[in-house]
Amino acid sequence: MEGVLGNGTPDATLTLLGLPDELVTVRAQPPSAVRLPMADGQPDFAWADEEDGVLALKRGDERIYVSLYWRAWFGVNRWARVHCITPRLERLATVREESEIVPSGKEYTLPDWVDKALVKGFAPPGDIRQAFAS
Repeated sequence: MEGVLGNGTPDATLTLLGLPDELVTVRAQPPSAVRLPMADGQPDFAWADEEDGVLALKRGDERIYVSLYWRAWFGVNRWARVHCITPRLERLATVREESEIVPSGKEYTLPDWVDKALVKGFAPPGDIRQAFAS
């Protein structure tokens, strides 16, 4: 079965498309001369989704991808992730950012779980702390 490793464990391709039929449909498409905006040879480009706090910028051979709400599953956490790609180097940074919000009264405190961020896991020995916990 495609998307499952020999030992029965799902591999990364299992999550790329929701259903196997979609993969068949995509693979059956004829080649196209149309290229995505961030592809090599395409003109400069900027795209943003302010609701999800992400943006993509392309200038020549340079690309920057930004996630302003990086790992903020339940609200504003003041962490951003920036991925910069040039022909000579690639940089990935987790950046602390300043945010101004109007409190809604709905607050979430990230648990101090060190092995899994969203699912309670085991308690490791010693005094190990979750870096992103509130």
